[in-house]
Amino acid sequence: MGTRKYTCKECSQEFTVSYFWSKPREVTCPKCGSKKVAEVLSNCGCSRTDDPGISFT
Repeated sequence: MGTRKYTCKECSQEFTVSYFWSKPREVTCPKCGSKKVAEVLSNCGCSRTDDPGISFT
């Protein structure tokens, strides 16, 4: 089971989403229901942001 951390752009709530096989395509804020969320990227080296083919919006 995997987990990802997200921050809501509307209410600034930080929350964690757990998933079984693959991370969900759409994530909604559990506090306000907004779909305007951003994944919190870690500095561990496991998230590649230098690839122009990857979008984290």
